[in-house]
Amino acid sequence: QSAERQSSKPDDWTSHFGGDVRQISYASFLLNDPQPHFFLGKTVRTETSAYFFEGIFRLDDIQSYLQKLFLISLVFIFFYSAVFIFAGFYLLRKRIISPLDRLIRASRELGDGAYPQLNETSSYEMGLLGDAFNDMASSLRIKDSQAKALIAELTEKNDQLSDARKELLRNERLASMGRMGAGLAHEIGNPLAAVIGYLDFLKTQTADDLAKDLADRSLQEAERIDFLVREMLDFSGTGHTEEIADQPPLSPDRGVERTLALLTDQGLFGAANVETSLQGGGCRVRIASIRWQHVLINLLSNAVQACGDDCLIRIESARVGDSYRLSISDNGRGIPADKTDAIFEPFFTLKETGRGLGLFVSLGTIDVDSVELKGTCFVLTLPLSKDERQPSVR
Repeated sequence: QSAERQSSKPDDWTSHFGGDVRQISYASFLLNDPQPHFFLGKTVRTETSAYFFEGIFRLDDIQSYLQKLFLISLVFIFFYSAVFIFAGFYLLRKRIISPLDRLIRASRELGDGAYPQLNETSSYEMGLLGDAFNDMASSLRIKDSQAKALIAELTEKNDQLSDARKELLRNERLASMGRMGAGLAHEIGNPLAAVIGYLDFLKTQTADDLAKDLADRSLQEAERIDFLVREMLDFSGTGHTEEIADQPPLSPDRGVERTLALLTDQGLFGAANVETSLQGGGCRVRIASIRWQHVLINLLSNAVQACGDDCLIRIESARVGDSYRLSISDNGRGIPADKTDAIFEPFFTLKETGRGLGLFVSLGTIDVDSVELKGTCFVLTLPLSKDERQPSVR
């Protein structure tokens, strides 16, 4: 029917609508109005009946309308797309990108030796990742502390091994020097005994007091050399060690006075000021006189050599309980703290030249109190002979 009506349409339709027109017919149970209707903004001519609606319109109007709808749809699509993109980017940055940035910074700090902790609440997954990172950082901190402790322990052990190696090499050198010294002492002993015999014979045969005094002094020095030789033999284990109990009691203060007189005659003290306060005159100790003199000569010689200008040496003695105590102090350059324990070792010396046969031949107890650049004080303590000791009270 629509086709039939299209073929029989009046000519004024074309002139009214201009060009290509179409007629739409459909059943209508609602429209029964003979008045024209508006369709797509144009007044269209309708023919109505009881059951049909007929509209005549241009296809160009439909195309224009559809283009408008298309443009409007594009605008809405771009707008909602921008909204969705912005919202998605915001959520992505808040929940993923920012937590990952914090995780990266924390990882770099962890690589630099710090142990940061993360508190991620942006999402459940990032919270799990932050907890895993915190556990890893805590574990690395514990492992790092254990590694540092192990490195410190290994360093200490390595230092101890190095010190032990140095000590072993030093002991080997000392053992070699001891064997060489023992052989040398044996070779010196025979001619030295002959010299001592000749001096003793000269002392008894001369009548001149000056010659007799010189012979006596020479004999004392020769006996001191003989004592050093025997000390070296005793130290090397090839000689015979004298028992202290076999020595007759002697006055240590008297030995100090004789040693001071000997060193004064030799010009050792020079311009040094020597102060003495000997309060142990009634003490008796069992020690070889030559050994006691040798210890005193070593200590006093070291004190003089350690002092510069305005040298002051103070010598004090006293009885302390059942012991005799002697202190020799100076105002010299002192002994470095790391060298204090070495001064009693064989051949040790703080002098630039010299062999340092010093304090290893000392007997009894000797304590050292030294402050570098201020001075040194040696305190010798010797037990009194049995008959000099106070009886114990029960």
